Amino acid sequence: MSNPGGNGSGGGGGQNPPPPPQVNLVDILMKAEENHQIQNQLLEALVQGLGPRGGEGGQQRRGYGAFLQTDPPIFCGAKEPLDADHWIRTMEQKFGLIVCEDHEKATFAAHQLQDAAGAWWQGYLAQHEAGHRVSWDEFKQAFRAFHILEGVMEIKAEEFRKLRQGNKSVMEYVNAFNHLAQYAPDEVSSDAMKRQHFKNDLSLRMQDKLSIVKFDSFNEMVSMAISTEHKMNELEAENRKRKVCGVCVRNFASWLVIDSSHRLPRSVGN
Repeated sequence: MSNPGGNGSGGGGGQNPPPPPQVNLVDILMKAEENHQIQNQLLEALVQGLGPRGGEGGQQRRGYGAFLQTDPPIFCGAKEPLDADHWIRTMEQKFGLIVCEDHEKATFAAHQLQDAAGAWWQGYLAQHEAGHRVSWDEFKQAFRAFHILEGVMEIKAEEFRKLRQGNKSVMEYVNAFNHLAQYAPDEVSSDAMKRQHFKNDLSLRMQDKLSIVKFDSFNEMVSMAISTEHKMNELEAENRKRKVCGVCVRNFASWLVIDSSHRLPRSVGN
């Protein structure tokens, strides 16, 4: 008689489980290689993402977005002629932080022009054929020609030649001297010329104090002038204090004399 539980040992009556799938070593290795490549791609993307934020060895930033990340200044017009030149120099510093083509520099810089400066740029483009590609050198030349006029530069240079310390403090005079000297570079082309010009336009009192000292640099002369002025001010303040004290003493003595002269003499019998 056959076993009603079916074939197989044991009394459970269930079928045997299927055998496990055969392991394919080639498939496993290929899958691992794919994962490895994905990890490398993610790592490379991460490194490239860190590069624009200043990581050493990272790729340099490029494009208009990278330019904006350098925080370039807006230019609306110049109150002083050399403000325009300073803006151009700042732009060149910004371009040194990114990668861009020569014509892109002109395009990026033009986006920072607003108000009167922006109107000038639109007028400049209107004078050229459509699609004209402005190089950075062309932009700089045209920009400086319009915003840094020779007549204004000469007026500023003449202001420098007429500059005197007068009633200004040494620091106020130094600031005015350094500002206007930018417009007369040929007259302060060496440190010795700068020292001579600075000294000759100081007050006569200050010139007298500095005449006995030999200076090796402009900065050394300025430092000595500031220190000397401080000592002179302290001495003048002390002299004023002594003068006021002397006046007070004399006034008090005069009051004592007047007061004693108004007292009545005592009677002999009292």
